[in-house]
Order: sequence, then structure tokens, then C-alpha cells
Amino acid sequence: MTLNLELLRIHKLESLDNLSFKNLLQYYQFECSSLTCTQTDELGLYNIKNISSLSCNQSAADIYILYYERLPIGFIIVNPASISLDNNLANNMADIFIMPFYRRKRVGEWFIFKIFDQYSGTWEVRMLSNFFSFINFIKKIISKYAKNNYEFFVRKDQKLNKDYIVYKFYSNKLRIVNETCP
Repeated sequence: MTLNLELLRIHKLESLDNLSFKNLLQYYQFECSSLTCTQTDELGLYNIKNISSLSCNQSAADIYILYYERLPIGFIIVNPASISLDNNLANNMADIFIMPFYRRKRVGEWFIFKIFDQYSGTWEVRMLSNFFSFINFIKKIISKYAKNNYEFFVRKDQKLNKDYIVYKFYSNKLRIVNETCP
């Protein structure tokens, strides 16, 4: 099934009290649970520990929800500072999630390109090294976006005691994304 990409809309969150975002985070945690060894609580929900550390202001993470027509189908969290590189000025795509039904339909590529275009400068995208399908997807996206001009390296996450992969590249574009709320 081909999707009409013209029906996609990006909405930047102003508050963390967004039920669509919280619900999408549950799906995201479920998908990552085998890699992060997280479990649900007695209500069957994942503990979104660090949601309170996110903030919808200019000094902390920017959160974008992707809608198809009026349906929330994904999100991207952008940190304004590197968590992997020595340069704290790098933009960091901290998390990305697209609902499975919308994958392999160019939705993720469209969304990521729009977000990369919004922030000029150095970018890093970091992921656990055992998240193979996501690594392949991101490598393809970054190769296309940065025209194969990127760096790749492996670092150790001290908290999780796991290796993670970092892609680093530069974006010289700066366009404001469509922030129309569906």
C-alpha cells in the first residue's frame, strides 16, 4: 500500500502532557524492551522514567509528533547537545519511532529529512549496536541525506554496559517544519 505523503503533518509539542505522545512512548518501549531488558509494571505499562527529564523548551529536548491525516503515527526527540561526541554543539536525534503499519512506505525517511532540515550544524544519531534493522535503516537514510559524507563509530554506554553506534554528519539546511496541528 502506498501512502500519500502529502497527508503527513508534523507537530512540535509545547507540553509533555500530550496523550498521543505518551501512548506512542508505550509502543516504543514495547518495541525496545527486548534490547533494553525493560518490563511492564503491574498495570501492563512501561515506566517512562525519563519523560519528566524532557522539556518542551529551547534548552532541552524538542519533541515532534508525526500525524497521518489525524492519526498520531510516530515521534522524534531531538536533543540540542551531543550525548556521544566531544562537541556539545551537535544536534542529537535521541529517539525515533514510527508505528509498524507505516514503515517501509518512506514515512520515516520523510519525517527524518524534515527534522534534519530544521536544525543546521553537526548531527549525531546514536543507537544500540544490537538493533540491527534500525541500524540498517538509519545508515541508508543518513547516507542519502548526507550524500555519503558521514562518520561512523562505536562507543560504550556505561549505564547499560552495551555498545552503541553513532553516525555523525553535517546539515547546512535550515527550514522550519510544518507545525500545523492536525
